[in-house]
Order: sequence, then C-alpha cells, then structure tokens
Amino acid sequence: MKCKSEDDYIETFRGIFAEAVQCRLRSCNKVGSTLSSGLDSSSVSVMAANLLKKKGIRLPVFTSIPQYDCQQLIGQKRIVDEGPLAAKVVDHNGNMDHYLLKSENISVLEGIKKALWIHDQPVHASGNAYWIVDMMDKARLIGCSVLLTGQCGNATISWPTPAYYNWYISPRVPVINFKNLADWKLLQKNIIKPVLPNYIIKLARKIKKRFQALGKIFSYKSSFCP
Repeated sequence: MKCKSEDDYIETFRGIFAEAVQCRLRSCNKVGSTLSSGLDSSSVSVMAANLLKKKGIRLPVFTSIPQYDCQQLIGQKRIVDEGPLAAKVVDHNGNMDHYLLKSENISVLEGIKKALWIHDQPVHASGNAYWIVDMMDKARLIGCSVLLTGQCGNATISWPTPAYYNWYISPRVPVINFKNLADWKLLQKNIIKPVLPNYIIKLARKIKKRFQALGKIFSYKSSFCP
C-alpha cells in the first residue's frame, strides 16, 4: 500500500481499522470489550462504542483492578490500578458501561487450572489467567458472546517491536539481477539489506563499530611491542 502523504496513510489506516472492528461486532447477543486504558484496548473500545452508538447500542467494557493498593511497592513509573485512567476513556466517549473487576472469588491457581482446561496446554503469562477468566465469566453473565481485546497490538502497529519490522511489510524491495549478484557490495546493498528487519541492521552496525574499536586498541598496543 502506497499513499501520497502521511495524512492519507492515517485516513487509510482508520478506514481499515474501523472495518476490522465493525466485522467483529456481528453477534446475536451483546458485544463487550476489555479496557486497560492503554493505546490498544482503548482504540478498539472507542471505535466499537462509536460504531454501536449509530445503532443506539451501548458497549460494556471491563477493567481488571487490584484488590489492594500496591502502588508503593513498584514506584511511580508504573501503574498498578488502571481503573482511573480507564474511567477517563469511558467518560470521554460517553457510550460505554464500565465494569471494574477485582476478581476476589477466584485464585491465581484456579485461573491457571481453568486456562489449562480451556486451551489444553500451558498459556503465556498464566499468572494473569485468573482475572481473564473472571472477566470472561462476567461478560457472559451480562449476555456478551463477543469480547473484543487489544491483544498483540504492541507487536503490530502501536509499538516499534522487532515483530513489526519484518520483510512482509517493509517498503524496501530487493533488486535481484546479475550485476547485484556478481558484486559483494552491491549484493549487500540491494538484495540483503532490503529484506532484513531494521533492528538486525542496527545490531550489525553496533557490532561492527565495536570490532573496529577493538581493532584500534590492539593495533595501538602492538605498536609498543618489539
């Protein structure tokens, strides 16, 4: 996909994003959404709420909050309780019903056991399973059969992770011809580099600089040897 300007890219993405959310609103029952107040779940929830508003339907959103105040245990650079920030998203949008869940009635071990029963295999970050299970139970209790999430947003569009910089979506295209194949420098420049993720290229440059620095050090020391 190539657009003429940055604004065109933004509008095109919004259109694709809206369509992706709209496709997941098709349900005979209620549709709910998780809301952590982060970029991913907030974007999905707000888009879904806006689309449902056109039909006169409100969106139930669910936020997991801690049973106890633990903020002092981890300092001020991280957030323990996402409830207040999630509430700001809800207030700003105006078409959401907010459910704050402390998950007092399920233990961490019970959550892991239920996740194993559901998936039939261990799950990633299984310590979170208890509140995820509780959230799904609450959604089902109020009549939701679809629960939207912002899961994996960090690895795709909202954060520059290595998984995002892969050759499938890279704007660079390798130029394969005899001239580039016959010359090592041209091979690196026009064929190898275009298909490498950016983080690999940056890592290779760092390693090269360190080896160059080490070479200068050893060269300097050898000049003093007879």
